[in-house]
Amino acid sequence: MKITNRLLLHTLLCLLLLGMGKTAQAQDVHFSQIFETPLHYNPAATGKHNGEWRVMDTYRTQWSQIDNVNSFTSNALAFDKQFYNYTRKLSVGAMFLYDASGNVRLNSNKLYLSAAYHIPNKIHQLHFGYQLGFVYKSINLNEQTFPNQFDRITGMFNSELDNMETDLGENLFYIDMNVGFIYELKLKRMTPQIGLAMFHFNRPKDHFSGIKEKLPPRFQADIGVKLALSKFLALRPYALATYHAKASEALVGGDVFFLFSPSSSLKYFKVGGLIRAGLDRNTDAAIAKFGFNFKNFDVGFSYDMTISELQQWEGNANAMEFSLIYTQPSSRYLRAQEPCDRF
Repeated sequence: MKITNRLLLHTLLCLLLLGMGKTAQAQDVHFSQIFETPLHYNPAATGKHNGEWRVMDTYRTQWSQIDNVNSFTSNALAFDKQFYNYTRKLSVGAMFLYDASGNVRLNSNKLYLSAAYHIPNKIHQLHFGYQLGFVYKSINLNEQTFPNQFDRITGMFNSELDNMETDLGENLFYIDMNVGFIYELKLKRMTPQIGLAMFHFNRPKDHFSGIKEKLPPRFQADIGVKLALSKFLALRPYALATYHAKASEALVGGDVFFLFSPSSSLKYFKVGGLIRAGLDRNTDAAIAKFGFNFKNFDVGFSYDMTISELQQWEGNANAMEFSLIYTQPSSRYLRAQEPCDRF
């Protein structure tokens, strides 16, 4: 019997996601707007801004254009606040991350408590961060189909058949821990930055079955520079690479900032582009970005255009992201501090 492309894609998605609970390692949620989701990007980015406190939200949806496949949706809501000790500061924050994965509806709810310590030293800036997370995942097995439920007579899956999966649970809970470091060098017209982070360094158990395999650490490194070309134009090229078990990802690109008067309500407008690829696989997506700052709000939008073989499926498999950040301006005056960045 001939299997249609839609049925084949649906089957592959189900097998992939259910395999996370038995033999494969689950992969972390990723966002294209990494700097607009700072507590998710690196624990050391907690409080890494010039305000008193800020609230951040990023929403991502992907694959909704593919027929018969529910979209993969992720939302990261976060808050952080500063506590000062002369020129040094301690920042604390929290992030709630929700993720729902396709037709299988694997739901993840994660709450992370985050802290970072920031040390200025003349032109050098050091940032150290730590996160403690509480992760709850769930799945409704009654709404899923398994290989043992494939009816060879009809050529379709039959949920009335016994799935023969006796060792699977419908929920799990574990403690997660992340650490991060960021180094900045503040020069006259440029600010180079290097970031390092390790996620899941405590190796929690992340399986719906009784298998005792543990989630391996995820390693991440990024490098970038903020470059002021003039009073009205700035660039921020950057690259990020992450490696988790046998999965890898790289983001390479940058943003162009068009700057306005500091006294105006509109501080900047930015456009940018990125390429997402694997360190050992083909290019996955081209990403277009734009955003602006209005008063104390930073607004961002990005669109991932699939350029891998997945684009052959009807409707394509693109993704959209929206981000919104509110930063409460700081009334604290520090004689030793540098003027605030405008981007």
